[in-house]
Amino acid sequence: MEAAAAAAHPLETAGILIGVATAQGPWITAAPVVDGEATRDGYRMKDGAGWDVLEAARQRDDRQGYLGDWHSHPVNVGPSPLDRRTLGAIAKDSTARSAMPLLCLLRRGEDGKYTTDIWRWTPVGLMTTRIIMAGGLPAEDGGHDASE
Repeated sequence: MEAAAAAAHPLETAGILIGVATAQGPWITAAPVVDGEATRDGYRMKDGAGWDVLEAARQRDDRQGYLGDWHSHPVNVGPSPLDRRTLGAIAKDSTARSAMPLLCLLRRGEDGKYTTDIWRWTPVGLMTTRIIMAGGLPAEDGGHDASE
């Protein structure tokens, strides 16, 4: 995500979060960029492009699903009102299959480095979520996933 954000700067870039929901919380396995139109203050994914990317991931491992979206901000600002409305709409959309979707936001600081934050939609609104690097999913046979 950081490489994509840096390459797109000063425009935004975006994608989806793919992974599994576990009892301990969401486990993100991939965060691919999704084709779209970028501006300095927005990114609009092409209709259906995110679902195409998700379906390709599910072909590799059918345990994976949609967990939310990610995007970059070329300046150091948090979620915009549009970001909040969009996440709320995703939570209400039964086709999204994610009642509490995630928003991962990369904020570019004045030093050119990115800060990554994750929020989760809850019944009371957007709440910050802790990030733990856990690696790839275990293989279904109990061994290690080949993507590690």
